[in-house]
Amino acid sequence: MTAHCQPRGTRVVVWGDSHAEFWRHPFAQLAHEQGFELFIFSFPGCPPLSGVRRTDFTSTTAHCSSIESSGLVMQEVLDLKPSALFLVGRWDLYSNGWIRGGR
Repeated sequence: MTAHCQPRGTRVVVWGDSHAEFWRHPFAQLAHEQGFELFIFSFPGCPPLSGVRRTDFTSTTAHCSSIESSGLVMQEVLDLKPSALFLVGRWDLYSNGWIRGGR
């Protein structure tokens, strides 16, 4: 988690997998320009949803193999009382899985 700006009333949270890292710079630029507080929660390979987990976890995604892990992040998000929450993810990976067309 990273905070980018000083509190000025509006608090924005970005929660996502590795795609949240891709969006870090644009959100930080907006936070700077618009004057809002920004928090980014990024967990590569983990769906940014409470009450879900990956069933195809590997050693790199083992940290999101339990339902409890997403619940802990959600509680942190709720504790921040954000004005806006953005969920960023590679959604097709979580709905369709890694393997496509036998590959």
